[in-house]
Amino acid sequence: MAVCPKCGGANIKFHREPVGTSYNSYYRRTGVKSSWIFPAGIRNGHRKIAYRTVGLCSDCGHTWGIESDVQHSGWWYLFLLLIWPIALSVWFWKTNAFQLDKKWRAVILSIAWLILISGVLISESKMVGTESSSIWASSYAELNDFEYYIDGNEIYIKDYRGNRKKVRINSSYNVDGTIMNVVSFDGTFALDSVTSVIIPNGTRYMSNNIFNSCGIEYVYLPASLEEFKGWSYFHNVEKIYYGGTEEQWSNFCTVDRSRLDVVQIICNADPNGLK
Repeated sequence: MAVCPKCGGANIKFHREPVGTSYNSYYRRTGVKSSWIFPAGIRNGHRKIAYRTVGLCSDCGHTWGIESDVQHSGWWYLFLLLIWPIALSVWFWKTNAFQLDKKWRAVILSIAWLILISGVLISESKMVGTESSSIWASSYAELNDFEYYIDGNEIYIKDYRGNRKKVRINSSYNVDGTIMNVVSFDGTFALDSVTSVIIPNGTRYMSNNIFNSCGIEYVYLPASLEEFKGWSYFHNVEKIYYGGTEEQWSNFCTVDRSRLDVVQIICNADPNGLK
């Protein structure tokens, strides 16, 4: 049974909405963490249109997104961007409908392909620019980007296997048709390279070494966290956003402020409002 990650209420309603497009992780298919093998955002050339389930708690009014069904459309984009232009090029080269010699046909085809390739590169650069304009991830990480295990209806995340530097974890995921809540993180990002991470509301536990030697600069921590002692692993952190009040923060973080290597701590933060 699904529960609200904020108040724990069980009076939940769900509806589906599209969240745009995403790409399969190149790492999951090859086991190689590399950002230069393919352009950013395209890891194995298989694009997909994603939908998510949005939960609404009737008790407290809290809403949250849950990644759900994905409609793959890689072959359709392959047809539009590759097969169809090639077919047109072959037809234009061989047709007798135009009184053009091979020299002019070659010139026209070269210009057409140059325009097509330029359009694809411009679209890709705009997509990358949109992602990089914010310090936070623009979409939720997939559950398959992590090593995890399940106990009942709760997800315990162990290791991050993705290759993005900005990571946002959803508070719940649809696993085989059942909504399951994320409640715990082990040394998930230790020795990885990440710049910003949003730990989801409803998380109760984080191991002390979760951010060990990962280069984290921005992090959101929910008020649902019960205990954390890994402050010594924070180095040169710009901002910590905390979902609770200043009083809750004082009870949660018991180390002296001068020993916390963080420029700014912001309380009462909403993960959906981070920019």
